[in-house]
Amino acid sequence: FNHRVLIVFKGTIGQAESVFHVTINNYTTARGQAFYSNTTDPLVPASIVGSVQSLTGLNSVTRYHHTPLSTTNSSLHFNANAHMTQPNITCPSASSSYYIPNQIATAYNLNGLYNAGYHGEGQTAALYELDTFQMSDITTYTSCFGHSHASIVTVPVLGGPPPPGQGDSGVIEVELDAELMLSAAPGLGSLRIYEAPNSAAGDAAQWARIVQDAIPVVSTSWGRCEDGTLNQEMTQQYALFSMAIAQGQSILAASGDSGSAGCQFDPSYPSNALVADNPSAQPLVTGVGGTNLMVNADNSYKSENTWNNGSGNGGSGGASGGGISHLWQMLDYQTLSNVPGVINQYSSNLPCNAPQGKYCRETPDVSLHSDIAIPYLFYCSSIPDGCTNSTHWYGVAGTSCAAPIWAAIAVLTNEESVKQGGFNIGFLNPLLYQIASDPTKYNNDFHDVTSGNNDFNNLNNQLYPATVGYDMATGLGSLNAANLATDLVALTKANNGQRLAPVSTLWYFPEGSEGGGFQEYITLQNPSPTQTSNVTFTYLSNGAPVVVQHSVAPSSRQTFNAVADLHTTPSGTGYHDGVIIRVTSGPGIVAERPIYFKWSGIASGTDVLGATHPSLSYYFSEADTTQAGQANYKTYVSILDPSSTLNAHVTLTYYANGCTTSCPTEQLTLTPLQHLTVSPTDKGIHGKLAIAVKSSDNPIVAERALYFQDYIPRAGGLTTGAASVIGATAPGNDWLFAEGFTGSGFQEYYELANFGAVAATANINLEYDDSTTQTISVSVPAFQHVAFDVNAVQGTHS
Repeated sequence: FNHRVLIVFKGTIGQAESVFHVTINNYTTARGQAFYSNTTDPLVPASIVGSVQSLTGLNSVTRYHHTPLSTTNSSLHFNANAHMTQPNITCPSASSSYYIPNQIATAYNLNGLYNAGYHGEGQTAALYELDTFQMSDITTYTSCFGHSHASIVTVPVLGGPPPPGQGDSGVIEVELDAELMLSAAPGLGSLRIYEAPNSAAGDAAQWARIVQDAIPVVSTSWGRCEDGTLNQEMTQQYALFSMAIAQGQSILAASGDSGSAGCQFDPSYPSNALVADNPSAQPLVTGVGGTNLMVNADNSYKSENTWNNGSGNGGSGGASGGGISHLWQMLDYQTLSNVPGVINQYSSNLPCNAPQGKYCRETPDVSLHSDIAIPYLFYCSSIPDGCTNSTHWYGVAGTSCAAPIWAAIAVLTNEESVKQGGFNIGFLNPLLYQIASDPTKYNNDFHDVTSGNNDFNNLNNQLYPATVGYDMATGLGSLNAANLATDLVALTKANNGQRLAPVSTLWYFPEGSEGGGFQEYITLQNPSPTQTSNVTFTYLSNGAPVVVQHSVAPSSRQTFNAVADLHTTPSGTGYHDGVIIRVTSGPGIVAERPIYFKWSGIASGTDVLGATHPSLSYYFSEADTTQAGQANYKTYVSILDPSSTLNAHVTLTYYANGCTTSCPTEQLTLTPLQHLTVSPTDKGIHGKLAIAVKSSDNPIVAERALYFQDYIPRAGGLTTGAASVIGATAPGNDWLFAEGFTGSGFQEYYELANFGAVAATANINLEYDDSTTQTISVSVPAFQHVAFDVNAVQGTHS
């Protein structure tokens, strides 16, 4: 993994026994669960022992569980609506016997976020899962509720889980998580569903991958009681969660469904003892408990009490998970908060061996409706996993429902924060407890649950009761989503300040083309959440400058058509121009220039982020004017003198044909506000080359446009395209590229140019999706250009 926190390897039992000096035997628990385990602690070489925190995978004791509580379809008495486009699907409508997303959105005021324009657009969320799912079930659900068009990406880890029907019915959990997440954030941009084998190794690898990918919001409904989980597994989770918090991720976890007796439902470690669930009890995770929600006739919020129904009704009961951690000490966000009830008569330092005067972590942090008395609806047709009724609609409950909805609300809050010029919210707990410490905000943002307890089946003397403020039955309570989001955004902004976009009040584009098959646009973004930007476009061509005024509203993006500004037509006479964009009043902006064209047998487009400052020098590592066989390359360099009073004397040096000290040059003089376009062919140069552009006196802006048609076998044969770029103002030692792909139909190169008189060696470090890396050294002679073929070295990677 890129973060170097976890190393994954695999081998046979015999190899593991030999390498770690252990014996691994097979065992069976009292409840019949088969597992294997090492009989002694593993040994590692003394030279690395100080660098190893834990070693996972020598036993299969740990299996995480999910406990959504379902009812039969017949008991729900559906109110139904016919599906508008799929007649074989019946969409349930609102009812008093179950909740659909619109009812939940009204009760918890997600509608306030929707009405403000926050549906999850542009946001990404992740689900931690230990089983797979059927995509058709999710799309059927979203066709009835939310109509989400999110990109759903499956990310298998360690080979992923077994197929449907061969796991532990976890398909129900995965589909429930996804459906409820998408119903509450219907505009979500991307949902990444991570899938790993249900084992300690699968757990560690999946969290490592989620942290590596830095997904902003993560929800998990899988867990196990702390007493049934090895300490080393929880401490390695904590190390990964620490990294997640540092990079601004929000992790929300269901607190479990067996009340204060966290191990009650654990098949391999059943116990009635008071114990919390992992990972919801992790201090860097937001634990989500359960309530019983009641609504008014218009679905507005009425009341809540603690979710706790016994094991009647065929064993389908449960209660909100919560209690005192046996491993983790209470952090300052709880200890120093002024929320009533955080330090209470049940608080203790004993279970986690905290120092005198300190306390152990208490969970859950928050709650949401989870009661089977009025379940959520979800859609499942996986017959191997027991989804066999005729309509495939089921009622389901438990904290497994509460966690993904809370996570969806975190997604909407991130969207609100970003659109208001702030950052993602990140670790929720300090913010939640700080807000709840203000009585006015607490009453405005939370629903304090003060009745009931989470003592499932009366196993623990009514512990823990719901009380005023915080309690270990429902945490801080449930929420008014819109109100809480507003305060979370305000608090994050107060703590972190505004997001600094790469804005400027001046933008320069040396190249531009209209007519002759070209269509030019200017796209501006105003990231200010409150102020309008007023701008002028100064188009520079052969005639007098053309000045056009435009404005961009707060927190918006607008695209302007150069054809409309200049009163030309795409099919008319073609001519080149440069553009200077200046903010005359209001905040700075970000400016790009897309151009689309059909010209010289090439149909394509380019997009360039403008320059914000002129410079005396520009460097282009790639240029090509090859004309041979099917190869048709054209390169142009456009230069702009942005001064309104001073000339610029410019020299272009063409590093071509192996030249060293006597490379071809071209001399230009640009008058004020002049725009010129030249080509290496002006000097009779045909082939691959690099270009340096230098002004001897006044700063300029230079851009290179490259158009091509060529036969490229790995890209599928005859290929056309184009690329434009503002030059680098100086050579550099380090260059970073976030994107690359060498799969089927793609050809990737890196173009290296050495503009110095001494040979250079470049180390190209390739990082692949599977977290492996590859380093290749490339020698670049003085004044030479080298094209590095990534496809030729990447092997099986893409």
